[in-house]
Amino acid sequence: MMMQESGVKSLIPKAMRRLRLLLELDPDNDKAHFTAALLATDSGRFQLARDYFDRALQVLQPVY
Repeated sequence: MMMQESGVKSLIPKAMRRLRLLLELDPDNDKAHFTAALLATDSGRFQLARDYFDRALQVLQPVY
């Protein structure tokens, strides 16, 4: 999340690689899907962003 918040677009590919690795290990990580969606949006990849947002909603962990 820190890379996304930094606003440095050159870090987006590195952040996406890390998120893909994380999602391989934990495919139901809603926060990783959401962060990937934000990064995809920042890089103009809107269909990919939608896919990540949709998946984040599917695996969303309830907060009690």
